[in-house]
Amino acid sequence: MPRDLTDLMERATSFAPPEPHAAADITRLAAHRQRRRTTLVASGAALAVVVLAAGVAVGLTGNQPTRPEPAHRFKLDQSVDVTRAVPVSSLPGYRLEPWTVPSVHRFSSGQTIPTYSSVDASGRLLVVDAPAGDPVHGPFQVRLYDGPGGAAQPVRVPRPASAAWLPTFLGDGSLLWRPNAGSSSDFHLTDLRGGHDQRVPTTFRAGGRQLAATVDDVSGRSMWMTASSTAQAKQGVTVSDVYLGSFSGHVSRVATGVSVLDVGDGNAGWVTTGGQVFVQADSGAAPEQVPVRSGQGCRLLPARLLQPLGAFAVGRSALAVAEQCGTGAGAAERLLVLDLSGRVLARITGATPFAMSFAGDSLVFQANGAVFRYDLVTGSLASLSGPKPAQIIAPPQGSGPYVLWYDGQGGHVARFGD
Repeated sequence: MPRDLTDLMERATSFAPPEPHAAADITRLAAHRQRRRTTLVASGAALAVVVLAAGVAVGLTGNQPTRPEPAHRFKLDQSVDVTRAVPVSSLPGYRLEPWTVPSVHRFSSGQTIPTYSSVDASGRLLVVDAPAGDPVHGPFQVRLYDGPGGAAQPVRVPRPASAAWLPTFLGDGSLLWRPNAGSSSDFHLTDLRGGHDQRVPTTFRAGGRQLAATVDDVSGRSMWMTASSTAQAKQGVTVSDVYLGSFSGHVSRVATGVSVLDVGDGNAGWVTTGGQVFVQADSGAAPEQVPVRSGQGCRLLPARLLQPLGAFAVGRSALAVAEQCGTGAGAAERLLVLDLSGRVLARITGATPFAMSFAGDSLVFQANGAVFRYDLVTGSLASLSGPKPAQIIAPPQGSGPYVLWYDGQGGHVARFGD
């Protein structure tokens, strides 16, 4: 167990590339569904990193709608250690897509950005680079590929072009854009070619508060925002309220006392300072509490560690959250994977996981300097990283049967299943 938060963060970043990436914001946005796992929105429009600790809080909703149906196709109650992960090439139905488009843009300044921006459930790939040589302000060139070996299809960026727009697949045959350098406060929604441009407001007022949404916290036509709560836990830490906004401009508060928020495909989820877990569908239905039953001697990772690691993720049918088992020098972290009814799908040991997200029926995450994929259906854990030392410059992500990840060899896209 790390001695303190500084030690923990040093462990989490010890395998990063030796050179600094001035385009870190591009890296963060370029990963599809790379949610804001390590930040919350403080009161006002600015983003702020907050460190949170245990407190007492509950979801706001008082009604009790029907609990989500469990996903019966998933394998239950599996236990696996990352040291026993199998090579990804040994999995039945695994196919590495033969992409030859450069996956990293290297600038004369020595800076680099990942160019594989996003993959969708059909295997289409968004490729983004900066031909003018500015990795922060662009302008960016966006190309869409329907598959390996096909011709690039140029994508028209929103106006003004000076805003340095960056896209991500929204999941319904559309693209959601936001400006990398902050020259505009709104999103743009277009079709896959950049047409039918629609401006989406990202700032809201709720009472006396001004709220700001980010592209990382959008699913469907809903977006979630956080703002500092008036409730203050001990030791000077902050708790937050969660608001749900729509593309039409409506906003409502859906939770209070929240320490960690994540938005995945179809759902948002959060953990309260009291250790309760809630999930809300992007349809806007009332939040549902997911019962989390830790094993003997285990408990959810404290919020002061859970939040900076981003060791919480939610998807359409499951969620994952880090636990701490044991005490003192013998304490260790493990990853608990649950379906939305609270049934335990897997306990993954041997690492402190972070940068997690769901891709179809799989969970991808980073740990121990490598990238892993856990298959919820088969119960298999595979290592995605190549033989070279990991130099991860973008979090793993995916959609449907496709996963996109980076390692010491660059970027890769693979398809899993028949």
